[in-house]
Amino acid sequence: MEPNDDKSRLELLREFCVTLELDPDEVVAACLLKKEGKETKISIKGRRSMAERITDFQAGGGAAGRERATRGNTIRSFLIHNGILLQSGIQI
Repeated sequence: MEPNDDKSRLELLREFCVTLELDPDEVVAACLLKKEGKETKISIKGRRSMAERITDFQAGGGAAGRERATRGNTIRSFLIHNGILLQSGIQI
């Protein structure tokens, strides 16, 4: 499925980015550790912080059950697609 095929996914990503006051590239960059002269790696602290922010976002928006899980999973999917592995922190 192409990202533009499901506009609700793009809307959730937009909402998440507005909440963090970051654009999508900055969301990905917040999960990375860049050191001069070395390969870029995933930042454990950055990834953990983003996972917490996703959990907060998932709980917001007045959603419940599956809809609530979809909020978090959509953002996790975006990050995974961009090379940042995250796992769900909330059970349905």
